[in-house]
Amino acid sequence: MRPGTYLARGARMPNPRVVVIGTGAGGLAACTYLAKEGFDVVALEQAKKPGGLLGGFRREGYGFDPGVHYVGSCGPGGLVRSVLEPLGLDTDALFTELDPRGFHAYRFPDLEVRMPRGLDAFREQLTRAFPASDLEICDFLAMVRAVRDLMHLGAGDREPGMVSSALLNLPSVLRWWRSSYAELLDGVVGDPRLRAVLSAPIGDDGLPPSQAAAVTVLGLLAHYADGAFF
Repeated sequence: MRPGTYLARGARMPNPRVVVIGTGAGGLAACTYLAKEGFDVVALEQAKKPGGLLGGFRREGYGFDPGVHYVGSCGPGGLVRSVLEPLGLDTDALFTELDPRGFHAYRFPDLEVRMPRGLDAFREQLTRAFPASDLEICDFLAMVRAVRDLMHLGAGDREPGMVSSALLNLPSVLRWWRSSYAELLDGVVGDPRLRAVLSAPIGDDGLPPSQAAAVTVLGLLAHYADGAFF
């Protein structure tokens, strides 16, 4: 309301208005949550249709996905589900899980390692390929587990034992808080071939290990710790 204006007795206060810029997954979810809370929402989008990186398009009979081709944290208890299900969306119908035995395959001239669903299963894969590095693998995956637990705690999700697990492993994560991912790997992992395997997922980050933040890549691995979905 403009200064100096007053509502007549019994008149209804106008709904507050919010402008959301961008209609990708985050923008659309924000619009829906705000509308559920009684806001009048205006969504602005520079493209011809909403959807952002979720909005595929067709050219000369061919379909193209411009960005998101798979995503993590969509299984039972996943953070993506916790955002979408209160909006009334059927997440079982929205997402299909990629091969839980290995949705990533990291191929090297003399080695192939797959990233399966679950950090324990990933540890088995890594230890099978690098048996002498088992303790280093445990230390590394403990940091990934701590970041995953912290992500859930930040979203208000507290499974039994999650708080104690996150706090137990938090010091090891904070040690590398200002480090690059390469510095973390050099400090934790001795085998250069194992460092190469653990660097393979960084393609999703878009930077080489020497420039990517250690915590960012740990968060990326934590995001896919419980599987990948399309």
